[in-house]
Amino acid sequence: MFLTVMLVSLATLAAASPVQPDAESKHWAVLVAGSSGYYNYRHQADVCHAYQILHKHGIPDERIIVFMMDDIAMSSENPTKGIIINKLNGTDVYKGVPKDYTGDDVTPENFVNVITGNKEAMAGIGSGKVLESGPNDHVFINFVDHGAPGFVGFPSKTLSARQLNNTLEKMHGMKMFKQLVFYMEACESGSMFQGDLLSKNMGIFATTAANAGESSFACYYDKVRRTFLGDVYSIKWMEDTDIDAMKDYCTDKVSSPNVPLAILYNRMNDAKTVEEQKEARVMLAEELMKRNEIAGVMKKTVDGASNANGALTEEILTRKTQPSNFDCIEAAVDAFSAHCYNVGQVDSAFRQVYALVNMCEHSSFETNQILSSIAATCRN
Repeated sequence: MFLTVMLVSLATLAAASPVQPDAESKHWAVLVAGSSGYYNYRHQADVCHAYQILHKHGIPDERIIVFMMDDIAMSSENPTKGIIINKLNGTDVYKGVPKDYTGDDVTPENFVNVITGNKEAMAGIGSGKVLESGPNDHVFINFVDHGAPGFVGFPSKTLSARQLNNTLEKMHGMKMFKQLVFYMEACESGSMFQGDLLSKNMGIFATTAANAGESSFACYYDKVRRTFLGDVYSIKWMEDTDIDAMKDYCTDKVSSPNVPLAILYNRMNDAKTVEEQKEARVMLAEELMKRNEIAGVMKKTVDGASNANGALTEEILTRKTQPSNFDCIEAAVDAFSAHCYNVGQVDSAFRQVYALVNMCEHSSFETNQILSSIAATCRN
């Protein structure tokens, strides 16, 4: 597959033969699963699998840094405690994974400090490991989570495209790599590097699971674990890289926004008792109600900012816009998280970020107007 060609031609970390250490260059990796909750099982499974590949090919643990909530392996919902798999009937990918930053330590601030080598800032946090790469080194960053136009998520916060690319530029200025390869698994992940956001000629190659306006996809629904085990983009590059792996390539893919619904539909259909079926049906109804409620709050917010201009509200709620006005966008997302729903914690709210982007990019709206409407809507 073409991703294997990219991996080999760019001398990335997961080449098909073991990494040969030399005095001139080293390979480093930062692996991030930015979500929490058992229904997001696949994100941590992807990252754990990525670790196993890198470890197998000779990257030592002191040069692999892992961020993950670590709430899946021992979850009460996991029927195989202490084991995580990334495909149906797969082997355990959790064993041996370094737990550098877990729980409340999985934040965008810590991620930025780690990849810029800020040891002082990370003292006393998690393992304290940071990138200590130099100008001849190769760095691989693999980020897996939910996304929205111009943003990716962490368990309780978000990271904007501007913040990410400013950090990559800082790394380049600090001569922290010869080549940096960034694999991003998230909806609308193409928006994180779109246009002029990622500066050219820095030795950075970024590839994403989706373009700036589409969803990524989950796959491998497991009836025993009652969740999806992997994401299509991640599965493809990792199964291509696993030398002896059978290539299944996810024939049951589901768009990421629909994963919670698909899980509950499957649980309802697979229920062994009337009680189990009823529980799944109630949870499904609650999920749909929550989505409608959040969409209604966003519509009310747009209505307020547009002074009840129906045509303008409809335009904002249906268009797709490339994010560029990050002063406004970051302020609006922060305000919506503070007053309405935390978009880092509530995936359905994260799906509404596009409307905030659209308002910030539209000439009819001022930043203060948007912020005032957010506060008024969620105060009432």
